Amino acid sequence: MRRASDAESRNGVSEELSCCADDGSTADAEIARQIVAALRRELPLCWQQIRPVVSDGSVTLEGSVAWIHQRAEAEGIARGVCGVVAVLNSIALTADF
Repeated sequence: MRRASDAESRNGVSEELSCCADDGSTADAEIARQIVAALRRELPLCWQQIRPVVSDGSVTLEGSVAWIHQRAEAEGIARGVCGVVAVLNSIALTADF
């Protein structure tokens, strides 16, 4: 990993570089916590219905949502978290039409 310059450190870039370093130090529990926080922020109407299960950086999303776009967005959110190596989307759709 390259060392951040002083300017990068002042702009917060060094924190991003160290967060996303692929050194295996990100624990599964921390990954799950970050996914839940991101789901809460990005999907405020259904985040409580989604449960991430993390094992060795691989995430399985469980639960149910009403709309397919919520299912897809949850997967995208999980993929964007540092330390995630794979995502299996097992979220069911529950909308009655």
